[in-house]
Amino acid sequence: AEASARSAHVAEVSKRETELQREVERNAVNFAAHELRNPLHACTGLLLGVLDDMTEATPAHTSDLRHVLDGLRHMRVLCDDVLEHRQLASGRVALRDAPTDVAALLEQ
Repeated sequence: AEASARSAHVAEVSKRETELQREVERNAVNFAAHELRNPLHACTGLLLGVLDDMTEATPAHTSDLRHVLDGLRHMRVLCDDVLEHRQLASGRVALRDAPTDVAALLEQ
């Protein structure tokens, strides 16, 4: 009986350690995604300013800068998705019914 109780205790401790490790990992990913958003916004704003101020850029330069801008936007969306997933997983997001333009949503 004592060995069985000890095994149950070890299993419970192991389960708690696993849950704690998962929470630490989720928090680290959440922190990283949140911290990446600010520099991504800053770089995007800077790049948009550069594109607006370029008067003698070649089409190749403009294309390259737009490619970088698209990459920055993609990274920002990924960060936002990670944060949104975390909120959904935690149950902190309340969903509500609302009319939706499905065609516009599919274009995104």
